[in-house]
Amino acid sequence: MGMDEWKNHVESKRESFEMYDVPKGTWDQVEGWLDEDNRHIRLPRRYLWRGLVGAAALLLALGLGLTSLLVEKYQATAISPELVEVQNYYQGEIALKMQQVSHLENFADISRDMETLDEAFVQMKRDLNDNVDNQEVINEMIENYKIKLEILERILERLDQSDAKKL
Repeated sequence: MGMDEWKNHVESKRESFEMYDVPKGTWDQVEGWLDEDNRHIRLPRRYLWRGLVGAAALLLALGLGLTSLLVEKYQATAISPELVEVQNYYQGEIALKMQQVSHLENFADISRDMETLDEAFVQMKRDLNDNVDNQEVINEMIENYKIKLEILERILERLDQSDAKKL
C-alpha cells in the first residue's frame, strides 16, 4: 500500500478512529515533550526515574537469585565434593527414567511420589547444613536417590514385561 493510498484510507476511516474525546491541553503537553525539530520525544523525568527504578529492582532480584544459587552450590561442594558427584549422577539417571515414564496414565501419581521423596530430601539437606560433617545424613540423602531410582526402574521393568506379554 503506497503512502497516498494509506493517507486516503485513513481519511476515509477518520470517523471510526475518533471514538474518544481527548482532554483539553493534551496535545499541548505532547508538543512540550517534542524537541525543536519535532523528531524526538523528551519524556518527563518521572518516566525516566520509573524506568530506572524498575530496571534496578529487576537487576537486584536477578542478582539475589543468582547469589543464592551460587551459595547453595558452594555449600554443597564445601560439605562434601563426593555428595555433589553422587547428586549429579542420580539426578541425571532419575531425570532420564522420569522422561521414560512420562507417557504413562499414572504419571501424576508417580510424580507425586517423587515429590514426597524430594520433600524428605530437602529436610535432609537442611539437617546437613546444620551438621556440616554428618556422614549419616549424607548416606540418607544417597539412599533417597537410590529409592527414587529403584522405584522408576521397577515401573520400567513392569512396563517392559507387559509389552513383552502383548507380543
